[in-house]
Amino acid sequence: MLRKLIFPRPDPDFSPPQMDGSKSFVRAIHELPAINSDKLFLPQNVSEIVEERNALSDQIKQLTQTKNEKENQIKAMMKESETARTDKYVITWKSVVSKRFDTKKFKSDHMDLYKAYTKETSARRLTIKEA
Repeated sequence: MLRKLIFPRPDPDFSPPQMDGSKSFVRAIHELPAINSDKLFLPQNVSEIVEERNALSDQIKQLTQTKNEKENQIKAMMKESETARTDKYVITWKSVVSKRFDTKKFKSDHMDLYKAYTKETSARRLTIKEA
C-alpha cells in the first residue's frame, strides 16, 4: 500500500520496487521530484521508524569506536613491526603511499579547464531533526 502511494503510476503493469536498502529502491526513490513543502504530515509509525534508525546510528557509532579501540590495541602491541602472527591470524600494519588529485590547486591554477571538465550533479539529502 505505502509503495503505491510513493510510486503512483498510471501504468497498471508497473510494480514498484521493494522498500528496502537495495540499489534499485534507492535509484527509484531518487528519481522522485522534490517538492518543497512543510505541510506533509507523516503517519505516527514514521516516528517509530526514525527512532529505530536513530538507535541503529548510535549502535554504529559505538561499534565503530569499539572497533577502533581494538585496532589501536593491536597496533600498540605491534609497535614498529609491519607483520605479526597469532595462532589464527597474520596481521599486517604497513605504510601505504597514495597519490591524490589536488582539485583545489588545479582549480586555482586552471579555472578554464576545471570548468570544462566538471559537471554539476544533484542529490537529495535526508536530514532528521527533533521538532
